[in-house]
Amino acid sequence: LKSVYRSYLGKDFGLADTLLRSLKQYLEWDDYEYTPYHYTFREKVMYDNMKALLQRYPNAKFYGQFGRCHAGTAVQNGHCAKGIRPGNSGVLKALFVNAAS
Repeated sequence: LKSVYRSYLGKDFGLADTLLRSLKQYLEWDDYEYTPYHYTFREKVMYDNMKALLQRYPNAKFYGQFGRCHAGTAVQNGHCAKGIRPGNSGVLKALFVNAAS
């Protein structure tokens, strides 16, 4: 089925494939809610995505804003994962700019 979409979308297939993979990852992440793996899964996906961006655009400039649960080296006060405390939407806010340069 991928070959059909690749043929139809041409040069835009990579973007469409990335978007669909992200949606699939979101659904998988959501299935882990209220489990310890919920937080770990999200961290792994963010790491893998950043690593792929850096490999694809080695000379690009990136900006990221990370909250205490992502950048701290010590145990943090309060909860950091949605799966641990309902209603906590997480603390990571990131903006990546100039990825196409």
